[in-house]
Amino acid sequence: ELPEIPEAVHVSETDKAIAGHIAGLVNDGDTLQIGVGSVPDTVLSMLTGHKHLGIHTELGSTGIMKLMQKGVIDNSMKTLDRGKVVCTLMGGTKEFYKFVDHNDDFLMRRSSYVLNPAVICQQKNMVAMNSAIEIDLLANSEMIAGKQFSGVGGQVDFLRGAMMAEGGKSILCMPSTASKGTKSRIVAQLPAGAVVTASRYDVMYVVTEYGVADLWGKNNDERAKQLIEIAHPDFRAQLEKDFWEKIHKVV
Repeated sequence: ELPEIPEAVHVSETDKAIAGHIAGLVNDGDTLQIGVGSVPDTVLSMLTGHKHLGIHTELGSTGIMKLMQKGVIDNSMKTLDRGKVVCTLMGGTKEFYKFVDHNDDFLMRRSSYVLNPAVICQQKNMVAMNSAIEIDLLANSEMIAGKQFSGVGGQVDFLRGAMMAEGGKSILCMPSTASKGTKSRIVAQLPAGAVVTASRYDVMYVVTEYGVADLWGKNNDERAKQLIEIAHPDFRAQLEKDFWEKIHKVV
């Protein structure tokens, strides 16, 4: 039996709010890169009213199947590989595997093609959605308390490709807090030794349950203001204080 990746069943209110903000950034005819998990699954479930969506993604999932069955995903407006869901690996339910089997609407390509920013950027209206563990007021990290928690995967490839695409959007999403609400995931500065995954030049939008920060073309002060506005309210005052005292004077 193929290993299955179940769909998210119990979705938190935080994840629903994040997914709602992301879904609001998706337009009819966009081509999406999206993963699996509570937020991606919920985003897809919120796109049932859209039309002519396409998929160019690293990991194909069950949520894609459901939108294809509803006629929402038809790949008819893709710039490249029109009419095809393009991915480099798949993970989902048994139903999804049966749907994919001998299905000519799917095209499997090597990661050297699917994750190539030079390919991704040719896809007009490319929307790349990825998650982050922690974001500072200038960049973001893949570590927690100095320990490696996740790898880079195809995140930077899709963020850069989407950013360069005509009409593209690069999105990072995450809950505003960690450790049961005791720590902010938006911080003034990353801890010493933290590995930065995506630089500030790679991210156009950051999404938490409190809204969307549009960072594109913003200077440091404007970026900090946008990010502080989507941080948890309990941490906003300290973030603003830290920015003006520790960062603004330096940068």
